[in-house]
Amino acid sequence: MTLLIISRVNFREYENSLILNIDILKYNLDSLDHSVRVIGNLPYNISTEIIFKMCNCNKIIDMHFMLQKEVVDRIVAKSNSKIYGRLSIMAQAYFNVKKLFDISENVFSPKPKVKSSFIRLSAKKYPFYNKNHENIFYDIVKSAFEGRRKMIKTSLKSYLNASDFNTINLKPDLRAENLTVNDYILISDYVQKI
Repeated sequence: MTLLIISRVNFREYENSLILNIDILKYNLDSLDHSVRVIGNLPYNISTEIIFKMCNCNKIIDMHFMLQKEVVDRIVAKSNSKIYGRLSIMAQAYFNVKKLFDISENVFSPKPKVKSSFIRLSAKKYPFYNKNHENIFYDIVKSAFEGRRKMIKTSLKSYLNASDFNTINLKPDLRAENLTVNDYILISDYVQKI
């Protein structure tokens, strides 16, 4: 019996549950007609791609995932840490993130070579004014981390000049990992308005 059949049998009495056997990367999340709670054991090789896709769905209440520990640690990372990056910022802009617990590799057979963790991502209020503001945010975060070791005055020069940094009260000699999620939202808000 497959996991799909087992899941459908176990959840058949719950009218508010729906088990889908789909390629999530190809599925149109906008086609959902109600809010959803997502639970899953994501394929580790595409989990980051799935998280990025879920950021674009405004129908999510929360998500609970088993992921590779390294990915969970990156999602919950804070600014000024080596593992803080684009994934941290994107996930934290849309969700309150909390690592719930680590899962020992000893509970699996065969024993995997990577460690796992369980994470909860609870939807936040949509942080952007409109889709254009959101697109600017994506572009700014991507630009900042393409030049991760560069100062933001260099990596974000196509968006901000020296006087802009003064206006928004950010030091231009900071690096991408020094900015908080709110700093990135502030920058995108400012760029949207100019």
